Amino acid sequence: MRKAKKIRQLQKRPVLDFLFGADPFLSMVSLAMAVYGVVMIFSATRIFKTNQYVIIQSVAVILGYAAMLVVSHLRYKRFVKYAHWPLFFLSIALLVITLFIGTGDGNRSWIRFDFMPIGFQPAEFVKIFFILTFAYHLGRVRDRRQRPLTVLFLLFHAGIIIGLIVLQGDLGTALVFVCLFLFMLFAAGCSVWYFLIMGGATAVVSPFLWKYFLKPYQKERILCGFNPQRDPLGYGYQALCSQRAISGGGFWGQGYLQGTISQNPVNSALPARWTDMIFAVMGEELGFFGIMLYLLLLTALVMRILFVARKTRNSWGSLICIGVCAVFICQAMENIGMCLGMLRVIGLTLPFMSYGGSSVVTLFVLVGLVQCVERYHDTTYGEEF
Repeated sequence: MRKAKKIRQLQKRPVLDFLFGADPFLSMVSLAMAVYGVVMIFSATRIFKTNQYVIIQSVAVILGYAAMLVVSHLRYKRFVKYAHWPLFFLSIALLVITLFIGTGDGNRSWIRFDFMPIGFQPAEFVKIFFILTFAYHLGRVRDRRQRPLTVLFLLFHAGIIIGLIVLQGDLGTALVFVCLFLFMLFAAGCSVWYFLIMGGATAVVSPFLWKYFLKPYQKERILCGFNPQRDPLGYGYQALCSQRAISGGGFWGQGYLQGTISQNPVNSALPARWTDMIFAVMGEELGFFGIMLYLLLLTALVMRILFVARKTRNSWGSLICIGVCAVFICQAMENIGMCLGMLRVIGLTLPFMSYGGSSVVTLFVLVGLVQCVERYHDTTYGEEF
């Protein structure tokens, strides 16, 4: 009855549903963040005297928003019930192909074509597949989650994906997948003892990896991530540039398009300012006010997703929402942390803000998944399996 009532309510507002999906609040907040990102990308790329970056990002926002509306109508439970194995093997195939033909700056995480001015990052789309398949996996073993063998299979599910991404050299994305795995495993009710065992194993293995496997330059990069002053002209340079830009913004900022560092025509003044360091551009030009505006939008988005996760009667849908939350929270924390010089600088976008078509489309699709959970939230768990 409640499900039928929900569908009737959506049918009474076809225009609103067509324009904003099942949850207008989620759609509007996501779109506001994406537009905010395009505005900041325009400022960050103004030194190049071209609108190419803004045009590509704007097209990605339009395509992503359209994809979100389409996905919001997806009967995800029925779809993944029959497509979970193809999605899992497709994820592995994409990552393996990228491992052999991928390109990138210090990694092999991008696939580019000579006849196209843009490329795409398969690992971004694998986030969608992983959330769906891992939620399904957790649902199938819901009565056996506390058994060691079950946890080992869950570790294998996540480990093979994370391992392939690590082999590509994309440590930032790999860390996001680790957070995804831990968030969803915890939300599924896995015993805290398994987390303690995994933490203990990590603590035991880490010293051996540090001493016998990591090369000197890798150790230096890690140490500079926590203290950029160790190598101010080398590994710590980018973080220090970001710190100077943010500290120079003050409360109200230096003004849009007026940043001393962000508008410096020398690219080395703030490397990767339109991608990894877009937070620094925002901090310098719009100050604490601009940063708080973004954080308020992000908080509103995350809180709404958690509300949907709590409201749904389907625990599989709740796990999907938790996975989407993990992506937004982990990426934002990692990106802001490295811009503040608190974490190692790694290639990772700030959600909805950094330049990157693959990232923006993926984030919109993830919001669409939350909306389809919202649309069909009255379906009980037992009906799916």
